[in-house]
Amino acid sequence: MLFAGVWGYLAYQLEFQGINTFREICYANYSLFVINVVSMVVLIINHQLTITFEMEGEYTVKNMLSMIEHQRKINFNNKGKKTE
Repeated sequence: MLFAGVWGYLAYQLEFQGINTFREICYANYSLFVINVVSMVVLIINHQLTITFEMEGEYTVKNMLSMIEHQRKINFNNKGKKTE
């Protein structure tokens, strides 16, 4: 917010006072860009993926866990058998 205020002040000087502040506005824009990039990096680094499941139906956590356990049993039982 601080740089947005600086940018607004510089834009006011340019538009209404007629003072050449193009270079300062450019630097303020660079500063805003850097702040936005740093903010996005911080958000991406601190983001934690959460997986949500349906509360009802075929794809609930309970059903998915039982399907995984069932598949593990099938794979374990078929481990020693030869496939043709």
